[in-house]
Amino acid sequence: MEMEEKQQRKFQNLRYAYPILCICSTIILFLTQYLGLYQNITLPAASLTNRTGIYIGSLLAAGIVFLLLRLVFMFIPMPFAERALNHNLSPKSSAILTSVLLGITGLLLVHRRFFAEFTEYPQRDIPIKAFHLVQPPAAILMLLFVSALLYSVFRSAQNKQLSAFLTWTAYLFTLCFVFYSLYFRSIDYGSGFDVHHGSAYLQSIYNSLYLVPFELVTSVNYGHYGIFYALVMRFLKLPSAAIFVLIGIAGVITTACSIYIIHTLIKHPGLRVVSAIALAVPQALVCLPNYWMNYPHRAFFPMMVLAWIVFTFRKSGQAQSDKKQKFLSALYLFISYLLSMLAIVWNTETGLYCLLCIAAAYILRDWQKYSWHSPRMLLRYPAHIAACVFSLAGAVGFVYLYNLLCCSKKGIPVIFSLKDFFYPYFIIESFIGRGFQAVPLFGNHAWIYVLLLFMGTLFFVIKRTTFFTGPAEAPSAELPIAGTLAFLGLMQFTLYFEHASYDKLSMCHIPALILLAYFSENLHLSPFSFPSRSGKTVKKLLRQSFSAAGCLTLVILSAEVLTMGPIELGIHMYQSHGKSDIHHLAALYNEVIPPDTFSIGSCVDILNYELHQEPGGHYRDLSDMANGGSEVPDKIVSDALERDQFVVWDMGNGEDALVSMILDADPSYTIIRETTLGGYPLRLYAR
Repeated sequence: MEMEEKQQRKFQNLRYAYPILCICSTIILFLTQYLGLYQNITLPAASLTNRTGIYIGSLLAAGIVFLLLRLVFMFIPMPFAERALNHNLSPKSSAILTSVLLGITGLLLVHRRFFAEFTEYPQRDIPIKAFHLVQPPAAILMLLFVSALLYSVFRSAQNKQLSAFLTWTAYLFTLCFVFYSLYFRSIDYGSGFDVHHGSAYLQSIYNSLYLVPFELVTSVNYGHYGIFYALVMRFLKLPSAAIFVLIGIAGVITTACSIYIIHTLIKHPGLRVVSAIALAVPQALVCLPNYWMNYPHRAFFPMMVLAWIVFTFRKSGQAQSDKKQKFLSALYLFISYLLSMLAIVWNTETGLYCLLCIAAAYILRDWQKYSWHSPRMLLRYPAHIAACVFSLAGAVGFVYLYNLLCCSKKGIPVIFSLKDFFYPYFIIESFIGRGFQAVPLFGNHAWIYVLLLFMGTLFFVIKRTTFFTGPAEAPSAELPIAGTLAFLGLMQFTLYFEHASYDKLSMCHIPALILLAYFSENLHLSPFSFPSRSGKTVKKLLRQSFSAAGCLTLVILSAEVLTMGPIELGIHMYQSHGKSDIHHLAALYNEVIPPDTFSIGSCVDILNYELHQEPGGHYRDLSDMANGGSEVPDKIVSDALERDQFVVWDMGNGEDALVSMILDADPSYTIIRETTLGGYPLRLYAR
């Protein structure tokens, strides 16, 4: 008996000591790695020199908050909290409080969308959005009308056939809308190309099509995704313009994975409909021109990995023989880390997110059954760490093999560097640091709600694991998924945190709305059944109010998409009638410029690839030319001076500065031919 009491006291001491130790060590790491002991302590932390520090610091800050909550809740007397939450309210008080809470939510949403957005960020960061082209009163009236129609979808939940029809119609609408919005935004109507964002994303793809190895002058800010696009284009023998279709397909795959998660987690037909439609908010409302590097690029693999985790957790709950179950579990885990390996190749940043999400999902699921410090878990932690290391090593090896193939084809020594592989995450004064913009702290800002949702969800999930209590009586496959979505959202939030521009917060949009729908359904089964004739406890009132507020938010988001999304799409379709065709531009280019002439300019590789010509040099895109130093412009100038002639398509993206550097080094170059192509000067220089 005494031995049991001693062991119990020992376990209790461990429960208290562990979070205290974690908090102390995390605070020390946070101060040294993130804020700096001699730096001013500010939320945006503008003193950071590279984005890696931002990620480390943000996760450490989240860890501090969580562990402090863990410590506080451990000492709060539960009977007191239970009495406060279970206090009965009268029917009248319940109705008044619920109406007040929802009224405040509605006012905050309206104020945020129509009055706060123009003051939240500099004017240049707010795209010309359709909603802001309409006067707020008219936009609000349109929103109310469409919201009323969507609310009727909730009321049709009892009609199963109608509900199924509306649900699958919403899914199809979102998939089609995402594809066409990505496709029609792909080409700028002035020149045939988006000189800055578009060409920055496309350059790596065309480098891979030319079998150019990744090194300092060719590595781009967004990873090695060009290998995947080039593989598809070469295998199917697609022309240059097909890249826009492939980007649209990437958006469709991302959206389809998100819809699968919604369809699996959410059972209410109305919530499925508004959640699926709201998935299109980034494309419908956030950014008028293309911004592929946010969506679909940074959501592509994370949503695939999340969808795979949902699938595997759902399958693992089905009855099967022990041997088959163990084999399938091992296979599913292997595929998960294989996907994360490919994700790291695609984009180092989001690939590492995928690694952490997989480990978090499995650990959260295991914590429902086993104590966090049990021998079984102490073996699984290092196993996940080893799997993460092997996935990262596999991604590095994948790119090394690609470089080996490229170099062997060109007959040059193998070019590969780990520093280039992780470009630009460890570069001092990175490209994000140079354009730093502080997080707006005071006011009705969207980031506050997003951050609270993710932090609250993670706390809600872990509170129901052995980290706080004993093993769960009925382990849930959904709770670990909700926790993983929150974890993904927190990591994606760091991109906004490091550079608070208008469209960066859309990175968090997908996990946030899925979580909002999940809690709206699970906290209360009938969120729109207020005011109630019977009184409610404080706990029930809070749950129902949050559920109704979540549904209201989703309805408004989906109403925005349905109201203004098709109008924006119509604008792009109208503008596309006058767009320059890549094939036509390439033909005009070929009439003026001799074949295989050394070419300088954003997007000029696209024309050369269309003509099956060699542009003579391959580099990082000019819009990111100066990132990491002067190596890229120096290399372009050096390569140009080795030729007797070169062509410049001056799209105002730094080409004029390069020409000046070349002419300063060798004034004997003169313009021998000049014309206009796609609205921009095209000049041929020769000695």
